[in-house]
Amino acid sequence: MRLAITKQGEMIYVTCQNPVYWGNVFFQGDYPEVEEYFAAFQKKLMKSMPRMRGRFNRSFGSTEGITTEKLQHYRYGFRMPYFEEMVKLGTFSNFSEAKKVIEKNLASSDVGVKVFEKEVPGKNVKLYGIGLRRPKGESSFFPTIDTGDWKHTASLPLEILIADKKVLMLDGKFRIPVSFPDMPKRTFKKIRSTPDDIKALFETLVKY
Repeated sequence: MRLAITKQGEMIYVTCQNPVYWGNVFFQGDYPEVEEYFAAFQKKLMKSMPRMRGRFNRSFGSTEGITTEKLQHYRYGFRMPYFEEMVKLGTFSNFSEAKKVIEKNLASSDVGVKVFEKEVPGKNVKLYGIGLRRPKGESSFFPTIDTGDWKHTASLPLEILIADKKVLMLDGKFRIPVSFPDMPKRTFKKIRSTPDDIKALFETLVKY
C-alpha cells in the first residue's frame, strides 16, 4: 500500500490507496477469504494518519462507485487485458540472478529510480516500485490523467515483480485504468502509447 503527500496551493493532502478496493482487484474471487485482514489493516492505516489542523477523511476515485464484482473481473474495455494477463519482461535461470541483474541496472539506469522494494520472506518473490524518468516517464503521462481536484499521487510508482525466475508487470492497459476508474475513453486515447512506453522502459531493467 502507498501513502502520498501532495501539495496543492496552500493545502497539504495526505492520501493512501483504498485497501478494500485493491484487495478486490488482486484477490478477485478469493477476497472473502482475506476480507477480515483488509478490514483490520484499513482501520490501523487510518489511525496512523497524521493529525493535522483541519483534518478530514474522504474517499475518492470513482464518482458513482464500482461494484466488487466488476473489480474482481476488471478490464477497461473490450479486448483490454484482465489482471491475469500480465506482461513478462524477462526470464532468468533463478531468483537470485533476476535480483542481481535488476539491482545492477537500477544502480546505473537513467530511466528508473527505485522508490521501494519488498521481498517476501521464505518465498522467491520480490516487488519493486520504480519511478520512471523523462522523456517517457511519469511526467509525460501522469498530468494528462490526474486532472481531478483530488490527486492520485498514491497510485505511483509503477511496479515490477520477480516471481521465481520470471519478471512480470501489470499491463499498462490494466494498471492505469484500474487506478483511474472514472477515466474517460477520450483521455485514455491521449496516452495510448504509454503502456508500450512503460513496458519498453522496464525491459531495460532486465537486460544483461
